Amino acid sequence: MTKKARRPRARGDAFIKLITALLFAAFSLYCGLNVYRSLENPFRTARAARAEILETSSARGFVVREELVIPGVEGLLLPSLGDGEKAARGQLVAEAYGEAAAGDAARLVELELKIKRLREASVSLPEERARRTEDSVTALAYALARRELGEAREKAAEAESLVMYPQDAASAASETVALEAELRAAEAALPRAVHVYAPESGLYAHSADGFEHITPDMLSGLSPEGIESLFAFPETSAGAGRLVTGTRWYLALIVDSASASALLETDSVTVRLTTPVRRELEMRVESVGKSDGKARVAVLSSSYGIADVLNARACGAELIYGGTEGVRVPRDAVRLEPEDGGGGELVPFIYIAEGHRAKRARVTILREAGNAYIVESASPSLRDGSEVIVKANGLYDGKVVR
Repeated sequence: MTKKARRPRARGDAFIKLITALLFAAFSLYCGLNVYRSLENPFRTARAARAEILETSSARGFVVREELVIPGVEGLLLPSLGDGEKAARGQLVAEAYGEAAAGDAARLVELELKIKRLREASVSLPEERARRTEDSVTALAYALARRELGEAREKAAEAESLVMYPQDAASAASETVALEAELRAAEAALPRAVHVYAPESGLYAHSADGFEHITPDMLSGLSPEGIESLFAFPETSAGAGRLVTGTRWYLALIVDSASASALLETDSVTVRLTTPVRRELEMRVESVGKSDGKARVAVLSSSYGIADVLNARACGAELIYGGTEGVRVPRDAVRLEPEDGGGGELVPFIYIAEGHRAKRARVTILREAGNAYIVESASPSLRDGSEVIVKANGLYDGKVVR
Protein backbone atom coordinates (compact mmCIF):
# COMPACT_ATOMS: atom_id res chain seq x y z
CA MET A 1 0.00 0.00 0.00
CA THR A 2 2.89 2.33 0.66
CA LYS A 3 4.34 1.95 -2.87
CA LYS A 4 0.93 2.51 -4.50
CA ALA A 5 0.56 5.84 -2.58
CA ARG A 6 3.96 7.21 -3.71
CA ARG A 7 3.47 6.88 -7.49
CA PRO A 8 0.90 9.71 -7.93
CA ARG A 9 3.07 12.12 -5.90
CA ALA A 10 6.13 11.33 -8.06
CA ARG A 11 4.12 11.97 -11.23
CA GLY A 12 2.76 15.25 -9.71
CA ASP A 13 6.27 16.47 -8.84
CA ALA A 14 7.49 15.73 -12.35
CA PHE A 15 4.56 17.68 -13.84
CA ILE A 16 5.26 20.73 -11.64
CA LYS A 17 8.94 20.65 -12.62
CA LEU A 18 7.98 20.50 -16.30
CA ILE A 19 5.62 23.48 -15.99
CA THR A 20 8.27 25.46 -14.07
CA ALA A 21 10.88 24.74 -16.74
CA LEU A 22 8.50 25.79 -19.50
CA LEU A 23 7.66 29.06 -17.71
CA PHE A 24 11.34 29.81 -17.12
CA ALA A 25 12.12 29.11 -20.77
CA ALA A 26 9.28 31.40 -21.91
CA PHE A 27 10.45 34.20 -19.58
CA SER A 28 14.05 33.83 -20.76
CA LEU A 29 12.90 33.93 -24.37
CA TYR A 30 10.85 37.09 -23.69
CA CYS A 31 13.79 38.84 -22.02
CA GLY A 32 16.13 37.75 -24.78
CA LEU A 33 13.83 39.08 -27.48
CA ASN A 34 13.56 42.44 -25.68
CA VAL A 35 17.32 42.69 -25.36
CA TYR A 36 17.74 41.78 -29.01
CA ARG A 37 15.14 44.33 -30.08
CA SER A 38 16.75 47.06 -27.98
CA LEU A 39 20.14 46.30 -29.50
CA GLU A 40 18.73 46.16 -33.00
CA ASN A 41 16.56 49.27 -32.61
CA PRO A 42 17.44 51.32 -29.48
CA PHE A 43 14.90 53.99 -28.57
CA ARG A 44 15.49 56.74 -26.04
CA THR A 45 13.90 60.17 -25.60
CA ALA A 46 14.43 63.31 -23.51
CA ARG A 47 12.33 66.36 -22.71
CA ALA A 48 13.16 69.65 -24.44
CA ALA A 49 13.20 72.68 -22.17
CA ARG A 50 12.95 76.41 -22.70
CA ALA A 51 16.31 78.04 -21.95
CA GLU A 52 17.83 81.51 -21.77
CA ILE A 53 21.55 82.20 -21.40
CA LEU A 54 22.54 85.79 -20.60
CA GLU A 55 25.89 87.41 -21.32
CA THR A 56 26.68 89.43 -18.20
CA SER A 57 29.53 91.01 -16.28
CA SER A 58 29.67 92.03 -12.62
CA ALA A 59 30.47 95.56 -11.52
CA ARG A 60 30.44 97.74 -8.44
CA GLY A 61 30.07 101.45 -8.04
CA PHE A 62 28.13 104.38 -6.64
CA VAL A 63 24.75 106.06 -7.12
CA VAL A 64 24.84 109.81 -7.71
CA ARG A 65 21.83 112.13 -7.66
CA GLU A 66 21.23 115.84 -7.88
CA GLU A 67 20.40 116.46 -4.23
CA LEU A 68 20.90 118.86 -1.37
CA VAL A 69 20.94 118.61 2.41
CA ILE A 70 18.17 120.57 4.16
CA PRO A 71 19.64 122.76 6.91
CA GLY A 72 18.38 121.75 10.34
CA VAL A 73 19.04 122.01 14.06
CA GLU A 74 20.66 119.62 16.49
CA GLY A 75 18.23 117.42 18.37
CA LEU A 76 15.25 115.28 17.49
CA LEU A 77 13.80 115.49 13.98
CA LEU A 78 10.19 114.45 13.38
CA PRO A 79 9.57 114.19 9.61
CA SER A 80 6.21 115.35 8.31
CA LEU A 81 6.68 113.48 5.03
CA GLY A 82 7.47 109.85 4.41
CA ASP A 83 10.71 108.66 2.84
CA GLY A 84 10.43 109.22 -0.91
CA GLU A 85 7.37 111.52 -0.81
CA LYS A 86 7.30 114.54 -3.08
CA ALA A 87 7.83 117.91 -1.43
CA ALA A 88 6.87 121.22 -2.98
CA ARG A 89 9.00 124.30 -2.57
CA GLY A 90 8.21 125.86 0.82
CA GLN A 91 6.32 122.80 2.10
CA LEU A 92 6.73 121.68 5.74
CA VAL A 93 8.91 118.57 5.73
CA ALA A 94 9.84 118.14 9.41
CA GLU A 95 9.65 119.52 12.93
CA ALA A 96 12.87 119.80 14.92
CA TYR A 97 13.29 119.86 18.68
CA GLY A 98 16.42 120.94 20.51
CA GLU A 99 18.56 118.63 22.61
CA ALA A 100 16.72 119.54 25.83
CA ALA A 101 13.29 118.67 24.41
CA ALA A 102 14.35 115.63 22.42
CA GLY A 103 13.31 113.15 25.10
CA ASP A 104 9.87 114.73 25.58
CA ALA A 105 9.29 114.84 21.84
CA ALA A 106 10.21 111.18 21.47
CA ARG A 107 7.76 110.30 24.25
CA LEU A 108 5.08 112.29 22.44
CA VAL A 109 5.57 110.26 19.27
CA GLU A 110 5.53 107.02 21.25
CA LEU A 111 2.22 107.91 22.93
CA GLU A 112 0.60 108.86 19.61
CA LEU A 113 1.62 105.56 18.07
CA LYS A 114 0.37 103.55 21.07
CA ILE A 115 -3.03 105.25 21.01
CA LYS A 116 -3.33 104.76 17.27
CA ARG A 117 -2.45 101.06 17.43
CA LEU A 118 -4.65 100.49 20.48
CA ARG A 119 -7.64 101.89 18.64
CA GLU A 120 -6.88 99.77 15.58
CA ALA A 121 -6.51 96.63 17.70
CA SER A 122 -9.77 97.31 19.60
CA VAL A 123 -11.83 96.78 16.44
CA SER A 124 -9.98 93.64 15.31
CA LEU A 125 -10.91 90.02 15.88
CA PRO A 126 -8.38 87.80 17.72
CA GLU A 127 -7.40 86.03 14.48
CA GLU A 128 -6.87 89.37 12.74
CA ARG A 129 -4.78 90.66 15.66
CA ALA A 130 -2.60 87.54 15.56
CA ARG A 131 -1.96 88.01 11.85
CA ARG A 132 -1.20 91.70 12.22
CA THR A 133 1.12 91.00 15.16
CA GLU A 134 3.11 88.56 13.05
CA ASP A 135 3.28 91.08 10.19
CA SER A 136 4.44 93.83 12.56
CA VAL A 137 7.22 91.70 14.06
CA THR A 138 8.41 90.74 10.57
CA ALA A 139 8.36 94.37 9.43
CA LEU A 140 10.22 95.39 12.60
CA ALA A 141 13.00 92.87 11.92
CA TYR A 142 13.27 94.07 8.31
CA ALA A 143 13.44 97.75 9.38
CA LEU A 144 16.15 97.00 11.94
CA ALA A 145 18.18 95.08 9.36
CA ARG A 146 18.07 98.10 7.04
CA ARG A 147 18.71 100.50 9.96
CA GLU A 148 15.51 102.41 9.31
CA LEU A 149 15.11 103.56 12.89
CA GLY A 150 12.00 105.68 12.35
CA GLU A 151 10.16 102.78 10.72
CA ALA A 152 11.47 100.38 13.39
CA ARG A 153 10.14 102.62 16.19
CA GLU A 154 6.68 102.68 14.64
CA LYS A 155 6.58 98.90 14.06
CA ALA A 156 7.78 98.23 17.61
CA ALA A 157 4.97 100.35 19.02
CA GLU A 158 2.46 98.61 16.75
CA ALA A 159 3.61 95.14 17.82
CA GLU A 160 3.57 96.14 21.50
CA SER A 161 0.02 97.51 21.29
CA LEU A 162 -1.21 94.37 19.55
CA VAL A 163 0.47 92.00 22.00
CA MET A 164 -0.43 93.97 25.15
CA TYR A 165 -3.95 94.86 24.03
CA PRO A 166 -6.50 94.12 26.81
CA GLN A 167 -8.96 91.40 25.90
CA ASP A 168 -12.04 93.11 27.37
CA ALA A 169 -13.46 96.36 25.99
CA ALA A 170 -13.62 98.10 29.40
CA SER A 171 -9.88 97.65 30.04
CA ALA A 172 -9.09 98.81 26.50
CA ALA A 173 -11.18 101.96 26.89
CA SER A 174 -9.61 102.71 30.28
CA GLU A 175 -6.07 102.34 28.93
CA THR A 176 -6.87 104.56 25.93
CA VAL A 177 -8.22 107.31 28.20
CA ALA A 178 -5.08 107.16 30.36
CA LEU A 179 -2.76 107.39 27.36
CA GLU A 180 -4.72 110.31 25.89
CA ALA A 181 -4.45 112.20 29.18
CA GLU A 182 -0.70 111.58 29.24
CA LEU A 183 -0.45 112.73 25.62
CA ARG A 184 -2.23 116.04 26.38
CA ALA A 185 0.10 116.67 29.29
CA ALA A 186 3.15 115.92 27.15
CA GLU A 187 1.93 118.25 24.40
CA ALA A 188 1.40 121.07 26.90
CA ALA A 189 4.89 120.67 28.36
CA LEU A 190 6.68 120.36 25.04
CA PRO A 191 8.52 123.49 23.82
CA ARG A 192 7.61 124.94 20.46
CA ALA A 193 9.12 123.01 17.54
CA VAL A 194 11.26 124.53 14.83
CA HIS A 195 9.48 124.04 11.51
CA VAL A 196 11.65 122.93 8.60
CA TYR A 197 10.52 123.77 5.06
CA ALA A 198 11.71 122.48 1.70
CA PRO A 199 13.99 125.05 0.02
CA GLU A 200 13.21 123.48 -3.37
CA SER A 201 10.85 120.90 -4.78
CA GLY A 202 11.96 117.28 -4.96
CA LEU A 203 11.79 113.86 -3.32
CA TYR A 204 12.24 114.05 0.45
CA ALA A 205 14.55 111.60 2.23
CA HIS A 206 14.93 111.36 6.01
CA SER A 207 18.66 110.70 6.11
CA ALA A 208 21.88 112.02 4.56
CA ASP A 209 25.18 110.17 4.16
CA GLY A 210 27.64 113.01 3.52
CA PHE A 211 28.08 112.45 -0.23
CA GLU A 212 25.30 114.76 -1.37
CA HIS A 213 27.91 117.30 -2.56
CA ILE A 214 29.03 114.92 -5.35
CA THR A 215 27.28 115.87 -8.58
CA PRO A 216 26.98 114.04 -11.93
CA ASP A 217 29.38 116.57 -13.53
CA MET A 218 32.17 115.34 -11.22
CA LEU A 219 32.04 111.78 -12.63
CA SER A 220 33.34 112.45 -16.13
CA GLY A 221 36.86 111.23 -16.95
CA LEU A 222 37.49 109.53 -13.59
CA SER A 223 39.71 106.46 -13.30
CA PRO A 224 38.76 103.53 -11.04
CA GLU A 225 41.15 104.88 -8.42
CA GLY A 226 39.66 108.35 -8.80
CA ILE A 227 36.09 107.21 -8.24
CA GLU A 228 37.14 105.29 -5.13
CA SER A 229 38.90 108.38 -3.76
CA LEU A 230 35.88 110.56 -4.47
CA PHE A 231 33.68 108.40 -2.24
CA ALA A 232 36.32 107.68 0.42
CA PHE A 233 35.48 110.43 2.92
CA PRO A 234 31.97 111.80 3.50
CA GLU A 235 31.31 115.39 4.48
CA THR A 236 29.71 115.65 7.92
CA SER A 237 26.95 118.21 8.22
CA ALA A 238 23.83 118.31 10.38
CA GLY A 239 20.62 118.48 8.43
CA ALA A 240 16.91 117.86 8.47
CA GLY A 241 17.05 115.28 5.70
CA ARG A 242 17.69 115.91 2.03
CA LEU A 243 15.92 116.64 -1.21
CA VAL A 244 16.56 114.84 -4.50
CA THR A 245 15.95 117.65 -6.96
CA GLY A 246 16.83 116.00 -10.27
CA THR A 247 14.63 113.58 -12.19
CA ARG A 248 17.59 111.65 -13.61
CA TRP A 249 20.01 109.62 -11.48
CA TYR A 250 23.48 108.33 -12.31
CA LEU A 251 25.43 105.14 -11.71
CA ALA A 252 29.23 105.22 -11.80
CA LEU A 253 30.44 101.63 -12.17
CA ILE A 254 33.92 100.11 -12.13
CA VAL A 255 33.80 97.62 -15.02
CA ASP A 256 36.54 95.33 -16.34
CA SER A 257 38.14 96.68 -19.51
CA ALA A 258 36.81 93.96 -21.83
CA SER A 259 33.20 94.50 -20.73
CA ALA A 260 33.59 98.27 -20.77
CA SER A 261 34.73 98.13 -24.41
CA ALA A 262 31.34 96.73 -25.38
CA LEU A 263 29.70 99.82 -23.86
CA LEU A 264 31.59 102.03 -26.32
CA GLU A 265 29.55 100.52 -29.14
CA THR A 266 26.08 101.06 -27.67
CA ASP A 267 23.90 103.88 -26.36
CA SER A 268 22.15 101.85 -23.66
CA VAL A 269 22.56 98.70 -21.61
CA THR A 270 20.40 96.59 -19.32
CA VAL A 271 21.53 96.87 -15.70
CA ARG A 272 20.52 94.52 -12.90
CA LEU A 273 21.14 96.11 -9.49
CA THR A 274 21.93 93.40 -6.94
CA THR A 275 22.82 95.25 -3.70
CA PRO A 276 21.51 96.96 -1.62
CA VAL A 277 18.39 97.07 -3.81
CA ARG A 278 17.25 94.69 -6.52
CA ARG A 279 16.00 96.27 -9.72
CA GLU A 280 16.49 95.67 -13.44
CA LEU A 281 16.21 98.53 -15.90
CA GLU A 282 17.55 99.95 -19.13
CA MET A 283 20.14 102.71 -18.60
CA ARG A 284 21.72 105.24 -20.93
CA VAL A 285 25.50 105.11 -21.43
CA GLU A 286 26.81 108.58 -20.60
CA SER A 287 30.57 107.99 -20.76
CA VAL A 288 33.28 105.33 -20.51
CA GLY A 289 36.58 106.40 -18.95
CA LYS A 290 40.13 105.38 -19.80
CA SER A 291 41.45 101.99 -18.78
CA ASP A 292 43.98 101.61 -15.99
CA GLY A 293 44.99 98.28 -17.50
CA LYS A 294 42.31 96.27 -15.76
CA ALA A 295 39.13 98.33 -15.45
CA ARG A 296 37.30 101.47 -16.51
CA VAL A 297 34.63 103.71 -15.03
CA ALA A 298 31.33 103.61 -16.93
CA VAL A 299 28.79 106.31 -16.10
CA LEU A 300 25.17 105.32 -16.78
CA SER A 301 21.94 107.21 -16.16
CA SER A 302 18.20 106.68 -15.99
CA SER A 303 15.05 108.70 -15.36
CA TYR A 304 13.24 105.65 -13.97
CA GLY A 305 13.44 103.97 -10.59
CA ILE A 306 14.84 106.94 -8.67
CA ALA A 307 12.59 106.14 -5.67
CA ASP A 308 14.09 102.63 -5.52
CA VAL A 309 17.64 103.98 -5.16
CA LEU A 310 16.70 106.93 -2.95
CA ASN A 311 18.82 105.68 -0.03
CA ALA A 312 21.40 103.69 -2.00
CA ARG A 313 25.00 104.83 -2.48
CA ALA A 314 27.57 102.02 -2.82
CA CYS A 315 26.03 99.25 -4.89
CA GLY A 316 26.64 96.05 -6.81
CA ALA A 317 25.32 95.43 -10.30
CA GLU A 318 25.36 93.17 -13.34
CA LEU A 319 25.56 94.48 -16.89
CA ILE A 320 23.49 92.40 -19.31
CA TYR A 321 24.86 92.72 -22.84
CA GLY A 322 22.61 90.21 -24.55
CA GLY A 323 21.56 86.61 -24.45
CA THR A 324 20.38 83.55 -26.27
CA GLU A 325 16.83 82.28 -25.89
CA GLY A 326 15.60 79.03 -27.37
CA VAL A 327 14.97 75.36 -26.60
CA ARG A 328 17.59 73.16 -24.95
CA VAL A 329 17.96 69.69 -26.52
CA PRO A 330 20.62 66.98 -26.01
CA ARG A 331 23.51 66.99 -28.47
CA ASP A 332 22.71 63.41 -29.52
CA ALA A 333 19.21 64.48 -30.55
CA VAL A 334 20.55 66.70 -33.36
CA ARG A 335 21.11 64.88 -36.65
CA LEU A 336 22.69 66.16 -39.85
CA GLU A 337 20.60 65.12 -42.83
CA PRO A 338 19.84 66.37 -46.35
CA GLU A 339 16.85 68.69 -46.24
CA ASP A 340 15.16 67.15 -49.28
CA GLY A 341 16.03 63.56 -48.39
CA GLY A 342 18.43 63.29 -51.32
CA GLY A 343 22.15 63.95 -51.54
CA GLY A 344 22.10 67.67 -50.89
CA GLU A 345 23.73 69.75 -48.17
CA LEU A 346 23.50 68.35 -44.64
CA VAL A 347 21.50 70.51 -42.22
CA PRO A 348 20.52 69.95 -38.56
CA PHE A 349 17.25 68.20 -37.73
CA ILE A 350 15.67 66.69 -34.65
CA TYR A 351 12.93 64.09 -34.35
CA ILE A 352 10.05 64.53 -31.93
CA ALA A 353 7.97 61.64 -30.64
CA GLU A 354 4.35 62.61 -31.28
CA GLY A 355 2.12 59.77 -30.22
CA HIS A 356 3.40 56.60 -31.94
CA ARG A 357 5.24 58.37 -34.75
CA ALA A 358 8.38 60.46 -35.24
CA LYS A 359 8.03 64.05 -36.45
CA ARG A 360 11.07 65.62 -38.17
CA ALA A 361 11.80 69.30 -37.50
CA ARG A 362 14.50 71.53 -38.99
CA VAL A 363 16.42 73.47 -36.31
CA THR A 364 18.98 76.26 -36.13
CA ILE A 365 21.73 75.80 -33.55
CA LEU A 366 22.12 79.04 -31.60
CA ARG A 367 24.90 78.03 -29.22
CA GLU A 368 26.43 75.13 -27.29
CA ALA A 369 25.47 74.56 -23.67
CA GLY A 370 27.59 71.76 -22.21
CA ASN A 371 26.23 68.43 -23.46
CA ALA A 372 23.29 70.18 -25.12
CA TYR A 373 22.47 72.73 -27.81
CA ILE A 374 20.23 75.78 -27.61
CA VAL A 375 18.19 75.65 -30.81
CA GLU A 376 15.22 77.30 -32.44
CA SER A 377 12.80 75.94 -34.98
CA ALA A 378 9.92 77.19 -37.05
CA SER A 379 8.07 73.95 -36.33
CA PRO A 380 5.33 74.26 -33.67
CA SER A 381 6.13 70.69 -32.65
CA LEU A 382 9.33 71.81 -30.88
CA ARG A 383 8.42 73.60 -27.68
CA ASP A 384 9.02 73.44 -23.97
CA GLY A 385 8.28 69.87 -22.84
CA SER A 386 8.44 68.23 -26.28
CA GLU A 387 9.65 64.60 -26.24
CA VAL A 388 12.79 64.64 -28.38
CA ILE A 389 14.16 61.36 -29.74
CA VAL A 390 17.77 60.97 -28.63
CA LYS A 391 18.48 57.47 -29.90
CA ALA A 392 16.77 55.29 -32.51
CA ASN A 393 17.64 53.44 -35.67
CA GLY A 394 16.36 54.19 -39.15
CA LEU A 395 14.48 57.34 -38.29
CA TYR A 396 12.43 59.13 -40.91
CA ASP A 397 9.49 61.52 -40.80
CA GLY A 398 6.33 59.61 -39.84
CA LYS A 399 8.07 56.40 -38.74
CA VAL A 400 6.25 54.34 -36.09
CA VAL A 401 8.60 54.35 -33.09
CA ARG A 402 6.43 52.75 -30.39
